[in-house]
Amino acid sequence: MKPNAILYCRVSDKSQADGQSIKLQPPMLKEFATKNGYSVYRVFIDVAKSGTSTDKRDGLWDALNLIEKENKDKNKPRIQAFIVQDTDRLARNEKDHYLIRAHLKKYGVILLSKNQPGINDSAEGLLLDTLMAGVNAFQSRLTGRKVRNTVSMMAENGLTTHKAPLGYLNRQREEGGKTIKYVEKDPDKSKLVLQMFRLYSKGLYSLHALAKYMNKRGLTTTGDKPLQASGLSEIMNNRYYLGKIKHNGKEFQGKHPRLISDALFKQCAKILEIQRNHASRRRKPKNTKLFYLKDVLKCGSCGYRVTGGGSKGRDHMYNYYYCGRLMRDPKYHSKKGNCVNLPEIHAEIQDFFGLLELTPDIVEEVKMKAAQILSETHGDMDGERAEIQRNLTRLDHQRKKLEGLWLADEVVEDYYNRNHKTIEAEITAAEQRLLEISGLRTDRTTMFEALVRLARDLPAAYEKANPEVKRMYLKIFWECFEIGGGTVQKAVPSKVVTALIHEKLINLKANSQNRKFLVSKVWLPRLDSNQQPIGYTLPFCFQKEWTISSPI
Repeated sequence: MKPNAILYCRVSDKSQADGQSIKLQPPMLKEFATKNGYSVYRVFIDVAKSGTSTDKRDGLWDALNLIEKENKDKNKPRIQAFIVQDTDRLARNEKDHYLIRAHLKKYGVILLSKNQPGINDSAEGLLLDTLMAGVNAFQSRLTGRKVRNTVSMMAENGLTTHKAPLGYLNRQREEGGKTIKYVEKDPDKSKLVLQMFRLYSKGLYSLHALAKYMNKRGLTTTGDKPLQASGLSEIMNNRYYLGKIKHNGKEFQGKHPRLISDALFKQCAKILEIQRNHASRRRKPKNTKLFYLKDVLKCGSCGYRVTGGGSKGRDHMYNYYYCGRLMRDPKYHSKKGNCVNLPEIHAEIQDFFGLLELTPDIVEEVKMKAAQILSETHGDMDGERAEIQRNLTRLDHQRKKLEGLWLADEVVEDYYNRNHKTIEAEITAAEQRLLEISGLRTDRTTMFEALVRLARDLPAAYEKANPEVKRMYLKIFWECFEIGGGTVQKAVPSKVVTALIHEKLINLKANSQNRKFLVSKVWLPRLDSNQQPIGYTLPFCFQKEWTISSPI
């Protein structure tokens, strides 16, 4: 009875899947096995699998598992040989090669190579096998280095080295006996991608809503699958649409056509940052509105960041802040007494704003700045906006007239195409400038309103502000609040406020309505052995006064 052999075939490139290599390997190995007195037990094939790693090589793993199963009884092994065309078909990595050889040896299977007949279990055969394993690995690494150098040179020259993103098409043409690869705009999807950027820049769509809308418009991924929010996040951050190519952490000017303007890309990036979706999951709007103090709260016991949460009661939700370490290390300190009720902490923070009083000089400066912003908003900005609108009306009239002339066969197609592209480019540039002005106007209006309220009454301005503006006030005036025992234990003003207090441009109300908080003294420079530089002072802090609790 003839001994049995397993045949293993592999090609590393998808282009070889339909070529002659993968078709010729099995019959050649069968002929080799028959000449050497072996009966073919099974044939395993891996298509488009790299030899530098054994990952995802299902054919190889199936072959090794079959050997383990059939040769488990060493007294009655059913497989005696493992045949490949060359040892580089087995592995192009020394470590993987030796591990596979060890597995074969463990179950009494010898390795045979059709094109390397000297490889066997003899001393000379093992030496040749070791040398060939090193040669195969070296050849793979050398080829990889050449490919990387070629890709780097292509990127430096502005050529696309990968599959073009949504809105573009990879093309190639024959020129002078050579194949020239290039990228051009997708005639259908590029317009939808541009529209998607414009819609998102207005701030009216979340990533999830925009993906749903664009799917209805017929925009799909390069694989003709529905758009997802995570995919849109990558698109909004992809500078390829600006005509740029990134490679190895560097950016180069690409030769492919750009799809959007710098102003539109920056506006979309700004909206993306504001929404803070990060395309990972849909955040509940109530969380961002309720727990807007998370950025400035710290645990008074361990200094760890504070997070927010809630529990459902019989009648309503109970929302609170608590130390984030309780989630990662519950044994660090007890949750009891460290949770801070949401309405109480919000009211307490508002009381802290009541301890700060802007002097008339600061109030006057704030009003002057608000007036300047208002003047810029209603002056040059509105004038430029009106001028752009008139220009857009004129361009639209020219476009309609040109289309009518071409429809009536009064102009040739070349004339139509050339002028139509020029008009479209001017309209696109004007629309981008309108988007930029709209974004600036929104920012300035928000800043104007915040400054006016700030000048009138700081605590009232904070109380009436929406969560986003409250975050701005908190970042301007406060470094952090330390909580514990169900209340605020310590509040540290920001460096800006500390400097203004030193300059006596902000007054401190040491006594609040019920004398709940007192202002600690400003620490003087140390005079001990551990001297500090001249002018060194510790920051102000507002600390809970435990000795005085009764109203004045």
